[in-house]
Amino acid sequence: SSAIGQTVDTVSANGLEMTSETDFDGDLIADVKVETTTVLNADGSRTTTRSVDNRDGTTRSEVVTTISDDQLVTTVQSDRDGDGADERKSTGTTVLNNDGSSTETLETEAADGSLLNRSQTTISDDGLTLTQRADADADGTYDLTSETQTVLQNDGGTVTTTELRDSVNALRNSRTVTISDDARSIVTEDDVNADGQADLVTTRLIADDGTIEAITSAQNSDETLQRRLKEVTSDDGLTVTTSFDQDGDGTFESVVDDQTFLEADGSTTRTIERKDEDGSVYGRTQIDISDDGLTETVRDDWNGNGQHDRTTTRNTDLASDGTLTFTQQTQSENGTVIEEYTEVTSADGRTVTQDYDADGNGYFDAETTTILGSDGKTTSTTDYSDETGTLLSTIVSTTSSDGLESTWSIDRDGDG
Repeated sequence: SSAIGQTVDTVSANGLEMTSETDFDGDLIADVKVETTTVLNADGSRTTTRSVDNRDGTTRSEVVTTISDDQLVTTVQSDRDGDGADERKSTGTTVLNNDGSSTETLETEAADGSLLNRSQTTISDDGLTLTQRADADADGTYDLTSETQTVLQNDGGTVTTTELRDSVNALRNSRTVTISDDARSIVTEDDVNADGQADLVTTRLIADDGTIEAITSAQNSDETLQRRLKEVTSDDGLTVTTSFDQDGDGTFESVVDDQTFLEADGSTTRTIERKDEDGSVYGRTQIDISDDGLTETVRDDWNGNGQHDRTTTRNTDLASDGTLTFTQQTQSENGTVIEEYTEVTSADGRTVTQDYDADGNGYFDAETTTILGSDGKTTSTTDYSDETGTLLSTIVSTTSSDGLESTWSIDRDGDG
C-alpha cells in the first residue's frame, strides 16, 4: 500500500540523477514525477535538465540550465507548457575586469530570439561599490541606474549612500544609511524627490538594557517636522509602544500599547490598547492563542467601555484521517453569529471545500470546491445559495497544469 501524499526520492550513486515521485491519492501511481539530470560535458561545463511529468507521462514543464567550466556563463532555457519549445531563454555572463571588479550581464530572450530585457550588475574589487542597471524594454538604453557606495569611517562605523538615476543620469531619489561601529545606532535618511533635503529620517537606537527605540520623522522641504512616529520595543520583544505625532507639533496625539503575556499553560494573551493624548483608552483588542496554536480568539472593544463589541474565533482541527478543518466564526456583543467560514482540506491536499455564511443565518451563501486533478488541471466549482439554502447559481472554472489555459462556465439560475 501507499500512503496518501507519499513522495519517493531516488538519487543515483554519483548524485547526478535525481527522481522525485509523488502519489497524491495513494493509488500506487505517481501523479507528479520530477526528474533532474546533470551531464558533465567534455569542455568542463555542466548541463542540468529538470523535467516535470504528469501522471500519464506527458511533460508538464522543462528547464535546462547550462553552466560554463569557469562558472562565468549561465544559460537557462524554459519550456513552461511542456510542448518542446522554449518560451524564454536567459543568459547570465560575468566578466572579471582588470581592476578587480566584476560585471554580470543578464539578458532574457523570447521564443523567437528577440531580446526582452537586459540588466547589468558591477561590483568593485573591495565590494564597497555596487552599480545596477536595468534596460526593461531592450532598446539598448539603461532606463534606471542604481549605485550604492559604502565608506568605512575612522571610528569603525559605515556610511552607505544609494542613488537612483534615470536614462539621462538625472537623480530620482537617494538614501543614506549611517551605522555605528557596534551597529547599535542606525540612521537612515531618504530624499524621495531628489531635492537635496531628507524627506524621511529614521533613527534606531539599542539601549544598554536591550530596549530598541525607533523614531521616523517626515520633514518638510525646509526640514521642519511634518509628522513623527516613535516605536519602543522591550528587550524580550513582548512589549511594543507606538506613539503618533500626526501634525509635527512635538506632542503624541495617540499611543498604542501592545503587550504579549506568556501563560503558564503555554498559551499566550496579547492585549492592544489605543490611547488618547491624555492616556485614556478609546479602544482595546485582546488576542488569546492556545498552547498548540490551533485556536485563536480575538475580542474587540471598539469604544474602550470594557465590553467586547465583536468576538472572532478561529480553530484548526486535524482529523485522524489527515483531513484539515479550519473554522472562523464572528459574534456580536450579545453572542449573535454575524458570519461564519469553514475550510476543509483533504489529506492529500488536492481537494479544498470553502463554505461562507455572510449573514450568520445558518445557511452558507457560497460554497467553493477546488480539486487538483492527476493531470495537474485545477477545477473550481462555486455554488451560490439564498437565505434558505436554495441554489441560485453555479460557476465552474478550470485552469491547466501550466496555468496558460483557463475556461469558465456559468449556470445563472441554478437549474443545472
